[in-house]
Amino acid sequence: MALNERNIQYCRDPRRIYAGDPTYKVADATLTPEGVGTRAHLAAKMLIFTEDVAIDYVEVVPDQRMVFDARPTMTIAGRQLGAEVFTWTWTFAPTDGGTTLDVAVANRGGASWERALDALGTEKVLIKQSRERLARIKAGAEEQAATVR
Repeated sequence: MALNERNIQYCRDPRRIYAGDPTYKVADATLTPEGVGTRAHLAAKMLIFTEDVAIDYVEVVPDQRMVFDARPTMTIAGRQLGAEVFTWTWTFAPTDGGTTLDVAVANRGGASWERALDALGTEKVLIKQSRERLARIKAGAEEQAATVR
């Protein structure tokens, strides 16, 4: 897909980023035209726990990147556990007449229960989920671009 404002505009909407995601559903979203200040809540139910993730878009640089902070709260057997903050940086780069979309995730904090999950291999699962999410975003953006023509 060619790098243009439409691709980035597509990704400014968290409902599109998580469209078709088998784990996370966007419970609500408030969008801003410029991207910064966009907020959303994701909900997920996995095995014995539920997760609520608050997302805040903190930076949008047209044709380059967008950044959002994700703050998950886990509920396990009725007990709420706070978590670290995950900063997602989405980068857009022109390549061979199209666009490369990449994502990097950094975390701050590190609750002990999260470190225990990481030891069980959740990082590999998250990497797989991110790759699948990137593929869905690509397909959705290309589909939207084809219908706009």
